[in-house]
Amino acid sequence: MSLAVLDLNDHELGLYDNSGLIIASPGYVLAQGKQTVFGQNAVQQSRLHPVSVNNEFWYRLGMTPLSRPLANFRHYADIAYGHLLHLAEQSDYKGDVVLSVPASFSREQLAILSGVIRHSPFKPVAMVDAALASLLALPGLDQLVYVDLQLHQLSLTRLTIKDEQVRRDAFITVSGAGWIHLANTIVQVVTDAFVTQSRFNPQHRADWEQSLYNQLPDWLQQFKLGQSEIVAQIQTENSLVQARVSLNDVLEALGSAFHKISQQLEQLMQNQDAACDITLSARAAMIPGLQSCLQASVHSVPGEQLAMLCLQALPQSLSSSAEAIPMLTALTLKVSAPVGIGATLQQPLKRQPTHLLWQAQAWPLPVAVKVDTDGQCEILESSDDADVVFSIREKDGQAQLLTRQPDIRVAGKLVNGSHPVYAGDNIRLGSPAVELHCIRVIS
Repeated sequence: MSLAVLDLNDHELGLYDNSGLIIASPGYVLAQGKQTVFGQNAVQQSRLHPVSVNNEFWYRLGMTPLSRPLANFRHYADIAYGHLLHLAEQSDYKGDVVLSVPASFSREQLAILSGVIRHSPFKPVAMVDAALASLLALPGLDQLVYVDLQLHQLSLTRLTIKDEQVRRDAFITVSGAGWIHLANTIVQVVTDAFVTQSRFNPQHRADWEQSLYNQLPDWLQQFKLGQSEIVAQIQTENSLVQARVSLNDVLEALGSAFHKISQQLEQLMQNQDAACDITLSARAAMIPGLQSCLQASVHSVPGEQLAMLCLQALPQSLSSSAEAIPMLTALTLKVSAPVGIGATLQQPLKRQPTHLLWQAQAWPLPVAVKVDTDGQCEILESSDDADVVFSIREKDGQAQLLTRQPDIRVAGKLVNGSHPVYAGDNIRLGSPAVELHCIRVIS
């Protein structure tokens, strides 16, 4: 049998197979009338239609009737089911899956999840605590705190090695420190910079505010690459308005959230005699200053690596035909490939690209691409231009191509929305015929 890992983190659900990330989709739904849109497309319209958007259906997964009508959905479990259908359709994957589940899911939520997933195109083999594989990724450690980011909370999971197995000892969730709270804080810093520097308030119009949130991943990437200042911009009908925002201002604004996280970490580590290493998920590592705040000795572990290790460490006896879906809170240290995975997991993972190549010139990522009627490309840093055909930027440690027009093929496959790209992939536009290449430059 073939196996995949479905990471049920609402910040961005990820489906992985032997070749790496198949599809990523944030836990957002936009419902207008009976029409629903899931994932990144919903995120990019969330400020334009705030009343029609919901991002709590994984966080509050349950059967309680919705307090406010949303399309034809009766409760959050209905919306979660719709999101799973969307993932299956967009990925064209309908096989066996291992569910990587946050420790914050209650017993009731796990039971509901079990019922929902069985009615979806996916065939669940097991549920695994999402943090477990992180210690497998770091040989030589016998204790670890794994830090992960969700939409509405941040989680701290303490892991130890006992009887040759990685086990979850304890976990704490930090409310008010999830992605949405942190993103709102950073966008408010940017808004204040616009007001101070130009007396322009980008939150006076929904499309201006949406533009700020759409630019946020690019800003975080720039900070991660070592820039001490970013330039935010809003295109109005009359002019392009810009504001400069320093990393120090962002860190100061995030200080209260970091203080809350540090307090919870201290509580988690009470009565622990030995020092404990701390590592961050790739999504948590994108938050400026979080690594320094927690004094994380290991910056981050990519989601692809965690997924592959999870598959390798599974017991071979698991089957999607079992009556109950087992919940695994321990994984063996002896990594051996389960039935159906074979030697393919031993192959090296695809490499992440660093540049986009066109006509013998390479542009460092992130980039955005415009194409004129003669098939000539213009490579930009920002994706704000309305004529951009596609952009490439990093999300949670994975380079993602975001399309803005149909008939774009990656490695020969027609893609739409968000799609992972790797070094060696060619990107072809149908009209006019243009071909670009993702490459990895070794410095």
